[in-house]
Amino acid sequence: DETDPVDRIPFVSPMLTWASTGGMPIGHIGRWYGPEGSGKSLVNWGLTYCAQNYPRVMSEWYEIEIKFWEAQGQKLKATVLKRRLKNVLKRFPDGMSVLLFDTEQRAQLDFAAKLGVNMHKDHCLILEENIIEEIIEEMVAALDAYHVIIIDSASNAQSYAEANLEPGEYERGTAAAAWKRLRKVRKRL
Repeated sequence: DETDPVDRIPFVSPMLTWASTGGMPIGHIGRWYGPEGSGKSLVNWGLTYCAQNYPRVMSEWYEIEIKFWEAQGQKLKATVLKRRLKNVLKRFPDGMSVLLFDTEQRAQLDFAAKLGVNMHKDHCLILEENIIEEIIEEMVAALDAYHVIIIDSASNAQSYAEANLEPGEYERGTAAAAWKRLRKVRKRL
């Protein structure tokens, strides 16, 4: 939509891109919910692929809409979209780099590579961290170096307080309190 001022990263799934009104907004925080095995990690790998291949992916998305408006005789709308595409491509000419926090230590790197994700550390760095406070501090430090930061999965991360409990013990609310530190990331965005 040419009136939407927020650039987005489309998902591999056209339906998910449509349902999210164009994909994941750049500079925003998103969160996927669902039971284990529901496809959240697959969505993350797809988003990583689209971010890394942003110029090509965005050109394909825009070309479809540009051709549609040209076929309808709406040259002004097509011209506006061409100009917007040019600005989008100028912003990320080499694609985007991704930082993935693998809190479960189960990232399927071979599978991601088969999907087309560039697994070179300059394009996709994977950190096996599951302490919330550490993740947030590393996220704040990484905001200047990485375009997309993914935590897979936030529900598997634990606070320092939880990590120090004896097996079988439970302390209520410590993870939620630790995630409040995410405000640091929001402020930097």
